[in-house]
Amino acid sequence: MFCSLPVLCLQQVIKKDSGPAPTLPILLEEFSDFQCPACGAYFGLIEEVLDEYGSDIEFVYKHFPLRTIHPNAFAAAIASEAAREQGKFMEYAEELFANQRNLGDETYVAIAAKLELDIDKFESDRKSPDIIARVNADIADGNSRGVNATPTFYIEGKKVNFGTSDPALKLRELLDEQIRKAKEAVSYTDSITPTEVDQLGEEESVEDNQ
Repeated sequence: MFCSLPVLCLQQVIKKDSGPAPTLPILLEEFSDFQCPACGAYFGLIEEVLDEYGSDIEFVYKHFPLRTIHPNAFAAAIASEAAREQGKFMEYAEELFANQRNLGDETYVAIAAKLELDIDKFESDRKSPDIIARVNADIADGNSRGVNATPTFYIEGKKVNFGTSDPALKLRELLDEQIRKAKEAVSYTDSITPTEVDQLGEEESVEDNQ
């Protein structure tokens, strides 16, 4: 292995047996559907988690409309991405979940007006091939990972299995664990002297060449 040993590379050296340590911010992904009642119920939890953890986590909302049972979900996803173009994705998503029973063009425009979006731009963006492709890319990503239900969460690329646990507690426990590992790794690397770094790199180089 050859590198200049930045923090991430050094973590890979000192954590070789257990795999690379996570780094902040911790990645939290959700595959979701705006017409899915369970997704609507989880959205409040996500907002709480984002407020609580701040810059320690990076949240990525991934569209996975289940069109066979939720015929309005794909169009809602497109509308939310049009709102993202004006910096209002999360606010728009919140309104969509609050209006799950009334999804449709009239509702999409009404929400845009409520959030004081530029309506002409919003309507133009709803027809944008780039935005439609963005939603389809999320769907393809979900299919490639075997997502078959919503909501589905991933933390640092690992699928979250809530089982019979309380979702709010389980999600926080998993995030806390990843954040702790990331901070411990940074603390450890900060305590290593340049000589120790050289020794670690030499040991790794010898192992890689065996």
